[in-house]
Amino acid sequence: MRQSTIFTFALLLFFVTSPTKLCSSTSLGTTGASPLQSRATSQFDDFLPCYHASTQTLWFTSNRAGGMDRMGRGALYMDDIYIAEDMGEGAVALAGFPLNSTASDGAPAFSADGRTLIFSGSLPQNTSLDLMQSHFVDGAWQKPSYLPASVNSEAWDSQ
Repeated sequence: MRQSTIFTFALLLFFVTSPTKLCSSTSLGTTGASPLQSRATSQFDDFLPCYHASTQTLWFTSNRAGGMDRMGRGALYMDDIYIAEDMGEGAVALAGFPLNSTASDGAPAFSADGRTLIFSGSLPQNTSLDLMQSHFVDGAWQKPSYLPASVNSEAWDSQ
């Protein structure tokens, strides 16, 4: 079972409950929490939210249908990164290539300036996840690269 995770932006919290549903609250803790009333919520697992302040979008991980991770291995650990507009209340889109691959990708986190994305990713033949980074240059996310071996190991290095 996945654990609840809380991320803070000013006075608005984004977090995940069990079952894995994206929620928001304007107070600390889960008191007064409400599920997001948008397409950011689904019948699938939606988790590990991260707010991108400059674009006011909520980035999150999901195993919802229609993702890029359908290689005949089943839905277990086959996650993708999604983006919800309007602070998580608007339209939802798959982050797409190059951020998502045909393997599992998720757990997005941004640098303070919002121009570097750190996330977990895996090559299709791997069963473990490593930490990757992508930089936003000239209006587009660049091809991700693995963080160095001093950060990544032979084991599962994310979440």
